[in-house]
Amino acid sequence: MRVSILGAGPLGQSLAILAKAAGHEVLMGYRPDMVREIPVTGDPAALAAFSELVLLATPGWELATTLEALPLGPEHRAVVCGRGLDPSSGGWLSDLVARTTPALRVGVLAGPAEPTDILAGSPCAMVVASAFREVQRMVQSALHSPLCRVYTSDDPHGVELAAAFARVLALVVGMSEGMYMGPGARGLVVSRGLAEATRLGQALGTRAETFTGLAGLGDLVAASTSDTNLAYAAGKAIAAGRPHHEEVAPRVARLLVRRARDVGVELPLTEATCAILDGAVTPAQAFQELMGRKAVSGGEG
Repeated sequence: MRVSILGAGPLGQSLAILAKAAGHEVLMGYRPDMVREIPVTGDPAALAAFSELVLLATPGWELATTLEALPLGPEHRAVVCGRGLDPSSGGWLSDLVARTTPALRVGVLAGPAEPTDILAGSPCAMVVASAFREVQRMVQSALHSPLCRVYTSDDPHGVELAAAFARVLALVVGMSEGMYMGPGARGLVVSRGLAEATRLGQALGTRAETFTGLAGLGDLVAASTSDTNLAYAAGKAIAAGRPHHEEVAPRVARLLVRRARDVGVELPLTEATCAILDGAVTPAQAFQELMGRKAVSGGEG
């Protein structure tokens, strides 16, 4: 299979390694820093002509620009690998691909696969979600190897949302760790955060079980136990008052709150995260306010 990858960051490079390990031809759209043996082209037309499967590993806010330059056609299977929502509408990135290109066979990829671990040769797992079984099978074939297990799902919007929340919640876990709040706080963030994700997901028509799978709980556990994860490390830095370079989690958190308000769903933890990022409260104040919320039956407060 011929696999092309847009994105030369750690995610794109790790996907290139996995596709090559699975025995496929790989072409990257940007010059990678750490994977020198993968061929590269700066010509979007050449990249499209080469590809059977296109893995879109660019950040969500860059995806629209990437798609404008890439001449995808009906013959392409395109898979969104970056976490987040469409920054222009708060909608799904997979829908952005289907709406703005002829590549209607679209999927999403997520899961507990830290790029730094993959680059170091550590094992990982992912889930590919699509309404098209062909896309599921192609991605599974492209990336499944002794280095990586790839599972399939037909809940792409649930996988997108779960992956978006996992990035934000890793940031919050990092904050709690940075304040030395202990394992109880970690458990609180994980359980309450996934409850928020599930509530919003159900309001948007996704499946509850998706959020306890690889894209949700699996990704969050991996992200929030590794100092190499940008969101987790940024959370610890925020708690300590240090600068950080994480861009994805703050953008995604604001988009999640925006989407939740559109459908009338409360996200106390995510809203508190946005207040911290906006400088309205300190992490300590935000956690204190969350702990002071009125108790409710069912544990959904």
